[in-house]
Amino acid sequence: PEHREVACSMGDLANVYCDQGRFPNALELYQQAHAIHAKAFGPDHVDTAGDLASLGLVHAVQGNHKEALPLLKDAYDIMGKSLEPGHPNLVQVKQFLDKTAEVVAA
Repeated sequence: PEHREVACSMGDLANVYCDQGRFPNALELYQQAHAIHAKAFGPDHVDTAGDLASLGLVHAVQGNHKEALPLLKDAYDIMGKSLEPGHPNLVQVKQFLDKTAEVVAA
């Protein structure tokens, strides 16, 4: 099942897992969704970047900030190519990126 809609459903379920604190399960589903989106849309698509941002956020929530930082940076860079500077998704990823970078630098 490597269809884009399956990837969206995986992301939705991963969001539920995050809300439940089931981070390993969420990471697995976000990784699978990312692989599907990357294959379907390519590595520089907003949906692919959204998966990277989700992966980065889960790592950050678990305290794995050094692992989260490059994922969030890649997500921000990709989104920045397609979204307007004030787009809510881009702004949110930038906030997560900045906060994560502060933690890593400390």
